[in-house]
Amino acid sequence: MKTYEKQYVTTRFIIIGLPLIPVESLFVVDDMSYIELGLNIKSIFKTYLAWITFAIATILLVGSQFENVFPLSSGISFFIGLISLIISIYFFFVFQKTTEQENEVRDLFQKAIGMSLLPEYFNYDKSFDFQKKLIQTLKDKFGINNWRNTIKNNDYNEAQLPLLFTICAFQHKMSKSKISQENYDKLLNEYKNIA
Repeated sequence: MKTYEKQYVTTRFIIIGLPLIPVESLFVVDDMSYIELGLNIKSIFKTYLAWITFAIATILLVGSQFENVFPLSSGISFFIGLISLIISIYFFFVFQKTTEQENEVRDLFQKAIGMSLLPEYFNYDKSFDFQKKLIQTLKDKFGINNWRNTIKNNDYNEAQLPLLFTICAFQHKMSKSKISQENYDKLLNEYKNIA
């Protein structure tokens, strides 16, 4: 899902013929590393739709050859099967494309933390854990103990901005408050100007 710079979200499933039960979603950083996201609903939905439409397409396209045992006429069966196949291909390949705006924001995250992931990929608990690590990095690297006051008082510099932007983005994902939106928009605009 949403591949950009060879980084993407995927979900592991228990598979019995088809993916049945989602186990965990991952953000694949490269061939050797990934980050656990919890369960990503969009990735699960995309996988189910892709496989279900593929199964329908297969049944209908094969069934169209056996009109005497299949309840639909061969023409209708073939047509519906073909449409299902096109939808399946869309979910397997095209659905993964990112918009220019999303690519721009993912590029900012890539520059800030070395990964083009977005906070929306994480479930709430994983978002909280990841933000906590970012806050600790901010403290260790720059000695900033209260990131909210730092932003409120405009007491930060260009070197601190990428990390503060990322922390704000995770905060906005988790809280959706007016102040989190304002902080996110403010830091996004400032970060875009220096990135």
